[in-house]
Amino acid sequence: MNKIIKLTVIFIIIIGLTISCNNSNTNIKNKISGKVLSQADSSEVGNARVYIFENETMYGFNQYDFFEETITNSNGEYSFQYTPENHYKMYAELFNNSVLEYCSPFVYIQTTENETPLIAEDILLYENKNESIINFTIESYYEGVDTDSINVVLQRRSGENFIPVDSLITDDSEEFQFQNVNTGNYLISIEKTTFVPFEESVISIFNDYTMPFVDGNNAYTEVLSFEPIADEKPAIYIYPEQPSQYKVKLDLKKGVSLTKSIPEYNAGWDVFIDKDGKIDNKYDYLFYECVQFDKSKFNYGYCFSADRMVTSLKKILKEIGLNEIESKDFIEYWGNRFTSYPYYKVYPLLDNEINKYVELKIIPEPESVLRVWLFFEGIHTREELKTPKYNRFDRKKSSVVEWGGVMLN
Repeated sequence: MNKIIKLTVIFIIIIGLTISCNNSNTNIKNKISGKVLSQADSSEVGNARVYIFENETMYGFNQYDFFEETITNSNGEYSFQYTPENHYKMYAELFNNSVLEYCSPFVYIQTTENETPLIAEDILLYENKNESIINFTIESYYEGVDTDSINVVLQRRSGENFIPVDSLITDDSEEFQFQNVNTGNYLISIEKTTFVPFEESVISIFNDYTMPFVDGNNAYTEVLSFEPIADEKPAIYIYPEQPSQYKVKLDLKKGVSLTKSIPEYNAGWDVFIDKDGKIDNKYDYLFYECVQFDKSKFNYGYCFSADRMVTSLKKILKEIGLNEIESKDFIEYWGNRFTSYPYYKVYPLLDNEINKYVELKIIPEPESVLRVWLFFEGIHTREELKTPKYNRFDRKKSSVVEWGGVMLN
């Protein structure tokens, strides 16, 4: 009997050790290995610096952080350890007495759970020259937002950092260029700065960027997109106590620009509104669209799966205070827009928070006003957010309701 117990104990120990070994194996960092070669003659390059960057999220594949660097041996060989959960990219440089002589484009590695060491593509070093030209144009997504006075910055990758090498401010020309560009990996970014008179401050908007490899010999051409945040289809419903003439103005702040309006806004709306809210016997609401440069910071919101967005939005709009017709109009415009991501975060912006960007001025002044913009952000995995709380909206004899939406990505 004691012999059986001893054998059982030994068996359990062996099983435990086996499981422990297997678990430890899953935590072993595997290797990425490869060679650095000359682009000109495919010869092996020793003493080259190889830099590796990792992407921890596996989403947004330009979001890489510096991870490690190494130096190739006499045969041009290098190796890095990696974890299968991350993705990587690498490039190499060769210096002579601190002077850069050669540089490579990036090589991208999408790792797997396979424990076999990964053999990367050869990293090819190009001789450092300075005869490239970068040609680029800037396009605006929205009519009424010009592409003048945009700061274009050219930065060159050096090890784990970017070093600014040139910049320009756009004018009314259609094409721009940087000349005498060296071989290397670059970041070209565009930024527009706007003065905010009410706050006596300057705000900046970062819109688009590209990260090309320039070979030092040939021209490189790129189109950059200037795309401010679009506040889409704010709709203003006005319900007077008696039919009346109304003057409605939008006080635009923080560099907000008006891009569309129905009826035509001009210096403001001057319209006649029936008791049922009909505007000039033609419109159900005042419509406008605008673009803004300042990204709001949100402390409260919701997160829903894409297939539950319409049902969830109906509940939110009702809770905030929209009536059936207002909510129906919102859903008709936004209901089919949630197809690019499996989940969406919803951030509500109400009343005084909206006034920081667009203040609504109405004469005669209504007794009650409700303004709500919903900001949408697509994401790949569900997140928990603090749920907002709303004060009950009390519709008076004369009232105004506005809704709008912003798609952040």
